[in-house]
Amino acid sequence: MNKKSFVLNVVVLCLSIILSFIVIEIIWRIILFSDIEIFAKQRLPELYADEYADDDFWKLRFQLNKKEYLPLFNKAMKANRYQARQINRYIDGNFKHIDVEHLNNRRPVLMYGDSFVACYSQDDCFDHILNNDTAFSRNHYLLNYGVGGYGLDQIYLLLKNSVDNYDKPFVVLSFMTLDLDRSCLSFREDPKPFFTIENDVLKLHEKPVYSTAESLFSNNKPQITSYFYRRVIYSKVAKKLMPDKLISYLRRETYFREKTKEINEKIMLEIIKELKSRNLNYVFLVFHPNWIRGTGPIKDNPIDWRDTIIKQILTEHKIPYIWSKDIIFQQMKNGKSVADLFVDDGHPTGYQRTILSEKIKEAVLNSNKNNEADKNADF
Repeated sequence: MNKKSFVLNVVVLCLSIILSFIVIEIIWRIILFSDIEIFAKQRLPELYADEYADDDFWKLRFQLNKKEYLPLFNKAMKANRYQARQINRYIDGNFKHIDVEHLNNRRPVLMYGDSFVACYSQDDCFDHILNNDTAFSRNHYLLNYGVGGYGLDQIYLLLKNSVDNYDKPFVVLSFMTLDLDRSCLSFREDPKPFFTIENDVLKLHEKPVYSTAESLFSNNKPQITSYFYRRVIYSKVAKKLMPDKLISYLRRETYFREKTKEINEKIMLEIIKELKSRNLNYVFLVFHPNWIRGTGPIKDNPIDWRDTIIKQILTEHKIPYIWSKDIIFQQMKNGKSVADLFVDDGHPTGYQRTILSEKIKEAVLNSNKNNEADKNADF
């Protein structure tokens, strides 16, 4: 075979591979976005993107469930509820809590967080537990600012927008470890505000406003070049056959982790700055779910990389905090099971919230003693 024929064969081979890949990609997209029942198992977004830190996961989930979501979003937009639906527990505009009338000259305790704070059942939620505790409620009243689905970025923004509505409140700034990942998303179930870092400073990108559900869908499509390629690298076979470093690189796990660390470190420092600049009493409450990166029920005390950076910042800046993982394992040493502490989806049970409420009460009451001691010392 002469050189010219060899080059021609190589070119033909390369073109054939490229063409085959294009054909496979087209077929795969038809499978993915069709309603054919036998391919339903291929239409799971976690087969194509990282659930925790990748916008593409949530955008793909959004698009794959378009028939279900479209009428819901249209209905919400027509009722003018879309932009405010996640803060419906607070008075629109000034972020003052609708339960503020119950303060009755008591010191407000503002508790911020995600669904771990918002709770599914109000009967055993933090506000119900503490506001019915006579030792706590004699001079304090807890206002629950928890919003399901929030990341640390949105928790920070809600704190910043609402805290000045109150005179010298005590702040319980809580978040779940996976809320750090949510801070890197611009889209989670629907568009959200998010931060980027420009010139070493946080820059806020506001939540975009859409007039129709159709425009919402058309402007939020996944940025995935090849769904077939993504399906391959997120497959169990690839995880089994490829070296860990290679699969981590292809899935961009290191990129997402470093981005999460960088953004959340700055957000945490801004939160601390906001609290200290107002000379407020506060405590951080760090929640831990019982599914940490899909490892299943907690059986030992794993150190998650999120734990490391959170503790490092809190310790370095001498921030008082409640570490739920320590409490969880102490309870398990005392004979409690995972089922006593977590419901099936990983949220805390009423029992765990009761234990954590005692820690919050302790922090609030101790702050009053310290404030009195400071006043006496100044005098």
